[in-house]
Amino acid sequence: SSDLLMLAGIAWMGWRMFLTSIATNEFAEGLIALPTWPARLALALGATLAVVQTILLVLRPEPAEAVIESVYVPVETLIPPTAISPTPISPTPISPPEPEILIAQTPEPEPAQQPNLRYIAVASANVREGPSKDFAVLERLPRGEAVSVVATSDAASGWTLIRIEGDGIEGYISTSLLADQP
Repeated sequence: SSDLLMLAGIAWMGWRMFLTSIATNEFAEGLIALPTWPARLALALGATLAVVQTILLVLRPEPAEAVIESVYVPVETLIPPTAISPTPISPTPISPPEPEILIAQTPEPEPAQQPNLRYIAVASANVREGPSKDFAVLERLPRGEAVSVVATSDAASGWTLIRIEGDGIEGYISTSLLADQP
């Protein structure tokens, strides 16, 4: 009860100081003048909430331990000991499973696909990072250089993804610069 009286006094004085701060337009002195009412409001609210919590603790009808004890029912009262009769269990020998013999079948090797070869049909062709002239040039290829076609784009874009034989570099080249014969 003495804690409650002390908290109530702090809350009462906090509210009085808050209202006075608002009425007098009080500011803290310093480099920047800040109003004091927000701090005084926080003190008053905090003390008031502490008073309310203390009152609720005092008015609580019974402690939590008493509630738990009133709900607790021993297991023996729910299931009589005669209902649980231990019956002996005879051990049954467990035999290990029979091992399975697996014969691995090696798949037939697939015939190696011949790369779709094309040849550079102009004096010099640029291989680019992407399918347009806006992309950076990766390599310049001379006439007759063999390249593998990785993917052909639609006819509207006019670009083909190629791999340079020997280097393994992949890039895009204008489809019009490729020929079937060297």
